[in-house]
Amino acid sequence: MKSSLAEESRLSELEAKAISEATVSVDESFTPSPALLNAPSAEALFQQVDGPSLESYEAKESVYVGKSVPISGRCNLEVPIHVTAPGSIVEYAVDSKGYDIKFSVEAEREEGITVVKELSRVDA
Repeated sequence: MKSSLAEESRLSELEAKAISEATVSVDESFTPSPALLNAPSAEALFQQVDGPSLESYEAKESVYVGKSVPISGRCNLEVPIHVTAPGSIVEYAVDSKGYDIKFSVEAEREEGITVVKELSRVDA
């Protein structure tokens, strides 16, 4: 029990670290265009950096659902989720009936691939 809690804690720390590193990488690589830098108002730059204003934001979910997706032993299933809006939240749930699986989450960006959730075993 203790080792399971310690492993969960370690995985949570690794996940938080990966998210933090991805955020820093994105922040460091941001270069505003000359048009934004020369704009008469900073509003365009703020919108580029912060994303759309949340004051009038209406949540519109984009949902991918896969049920009873057959995956052969030792094979991979990749589900690409295209995220375009800054600050987007991607939620996921995985359920396996009858077999243990390994599961990970990776963010593919122009700078490369960032591991958001390390490959770990999920018991059926």
